[in-house]
Amino acid sequence: MGVCYGMNGDRLPSPAEVVQLYKSNSITAIRLYKPDVQMLRALNGSNIGVLIDVADETVARLATSVPGAQLWVRLYIQHYPGISFRYISVGNELTGAATQNIVPAIKNLNAALDAAGIKGIKVSTAVRLDVLASSSPP
Repeated sequence: MGVCYGMNGDRLPSPAEVVQLYKSNSITAIRLYKPDVQMLRALNGSNIGVLIDVADETVARLATSVPGAQLWVRLYIQHYPGISFRYISVGNELTGAATQNIVPAIKNLNAALDAAGIKGIKVSTAVRLDVLASSSPP
């Protein structure tokens, strides 16, 4: 079971407390809506699988820059070898003109992962449900 980790709120528990709470409740996966260094440090060595988002405001930069994607991978993936990264999500339900950056960013991140010799991390995106003409039947 996995849980999305929202970081917007008042008096949130520390990242270390969140990781301990997840472990004590047998939660084996977490989604981070953006890279958060304190949470990444807390997750290092925890055996909790991680889906990490590229923050919406970063997608355009990664779409236009292979070196930018390589830096992102270095800072948020390679720097934490004790984390079981499973997925990278490029943005979170982007809309409008921002959607044109999704596929180029995915390609650049895949190239950056390949160049770093990192295997097994899938790169995708999350789309809004309203992209479906009809959601019934599911």
